Amino acid sequence: MKKLGISFLFLFLFVTFVEAQKCDCTITPFEPKPKCFDECTTKLLANLKPIEFELIFGLKESSAEKIGHWGDRGKAKTLEDYMNVLTADEVGDLMKKVDSLNKDQVDYLSKPAAQREDLMKDKKFTDLFAVKDRQKIPEQP
Repeated sequence: MKKLGISFLFLFLFVTFVEAQKCDCTITPFEPKPKCFDECTTKLLANLKPIEFELIFGLKESSAEKIGHWGDRGKAKTLEDYMNVLTADEVGDLMKKVDSLNKDQVDYLSKPAAQREDLMKDKKFTDLFAVKDRQKIPEQP
C-alpha cells in the first residue's frame, strides 16, 4: 500500500513538472502536442504578413488576405481558431506545413516583420522556402 501511495505521489509530481515546463519554440516539430504546438504555432503566425502566408504556406491570396484582416489573429490560442477565417482543409494544410518547418525556417519566421521584409528580397528567402513565384515578392519602396 505504501508503494502504491509513493507511486501516485511520484506520478502527480511528474505530471505537474511536465505541465510547468516551458515550450521551446525554436525546435521543430513543436512538442508536446497539443500544448506546445498550439502555443508555438499561434505565436509564430501572429505577426506574419498575408504575402508570407501565401508564399511560405501556400495559401490562396484571398485566404491570406482574410488572415491579414482578421482582428483576432493575435488572440488565437490554437490553430483551430484560424477556422474563423479559413476552411478546415486550409487549416489542416497549414498544420502540416508548420509541422514540416526546419530550424532555419522557424528562425526566419520568428524575426520582427521589418527584418523579415528585408530578408524576403534576398535569394536566400526563395531558397529557404522554395518560393516558385519571385514576382509576388514585394519590391523595395
